[in-house]
Amino acid sequence: MRNLKYYKSEKGLYITQVVKWSGNVAFSESTKINGKKWSPTTSKSWVFVDGESEILKIEDLGQSKRTNCRYELTNKDLVSDKIPLVIMEDDLETEECEDYGDDIWVGKYAGLNSMYEFKYDIQKREYESVEFEAEIVGEIVGEFSSNPIDARYGLNYDRKQTEKCLTDLIQYEEFERFMTPEFGLQHRPCYISSVNTYKMVRSYIKNNIDPAVAEITSDYDFCFTVKKKIRINPYVTKREITKTNGKSYAKPRFKEWTTTHEKKEIFEMTDKKRCYQGYTPIDGFSGNNIYDLKENVDLFFKELMLVINEPLMACECCNGSGIVKENNK
Repeated sequence: MRNLKYYKSEKGLYITQVVKWSGNVAFSESTKINGKKWSPTTSKSWVFVDGESEILKIEDLGQSKRTNCRYELTNKDLVSDKIPLVIMEDDLETEECEDYGDDIWVGKYAGLNSMYEFKYDIQKREYESVEFEAEIVGEIVGEFSSNPIDARYGLNYDRKQTEKCLTDLIQYEEFERFMTPEFGLQHRPCYISSVNTYKMVRSYIKNNIDPAVAEITSDYDFCFTVKKKIRINPYVTKREITKTNGKSYAKPRFKEWTTTHEKKEIFEMTDKKRCYQGYTPIDGFSGNNIYDLKENVDLFFKELMLVINEPLMACECCNGSGIVKENNK
């Protein structure tokens, strides 16, 4: 017996199967409701059947069945009146053999079992009706959608890169979970924790940063910093190389290098769980519903990377010093 609960809506039915020993589970892929295939929802425990107003019939594919069970002669050259090519299983007379734990052939085919090989055909699986009890829980009035969101985001933590579905990252307040059917939660306010937001932002920056214009200078589970490379007028720095005791060589030696960029902090963060010293705790993503939350996440990433990957150069007038010489009169 399959126990079901369902909500009725203007578009169709939202159904869950109740299994006492393991909670709510979805139907198998082959299950049909009123002769129709079900569609997934944002909840793994609920399915949707379009255009139906009540549950009339549940069907599932039955088990594969053996047909045409027979024994075929392994050496066809031995065919004779007493040794047929094929012996149907139903035509055999057998009796249980206690010594070997198997049946032996008796009657007119006695002693021939070693000469034959058992074979059978597989009957195509067919749909069979399933007994069920269905309880209507409520009715949904007005526009309602339960289309699943197939969006995945990278997370970087503990030096490991993983990927998770958005629906596995979002959270709801306890009141929302208590008052809303599981398959309808996607329409309620939701959020992603500060910790997971930190992992998502860290991963996205690392995968999309342009190393020619910016670089990551702190990359830890508790703090993260990005600095912008600002192009300046190149200048040469010269420094003397001394001995280990600090004295100069008889013939002074020097090291020279050219500086073409200076670095300025453009982005930094920590999460609200760690609140690492001096770093800004990042707020978790949030939205009025799962669809709004996804838009907020994607927009944040887009705008953040526009800022980080925008090429900058120092002012040509002051060379980035912020000081401009007064014109001689």
